[in-house]
Amino acid sequence: MLAGCGKDEAAAPSVAGGDPKQGQHLIAQYQCAACHQIPEVPGAHGNA
Repeated sequence: MLAGCGKDEAAAPSVAGGDPKQGQHLIAQYQCAACHQIPEVPGAHGNA
């Protein structure tokens, strides 16, 4: 199910505000870093 995935950073949405602590919790809970590269998140060096 990677048809919509890619490494085009220009297409990444930008969200104003937010709660960084909650974001870190959700990234850990859903294991996003296992597949995704997430800037400024240690260990998030996946391929999606």
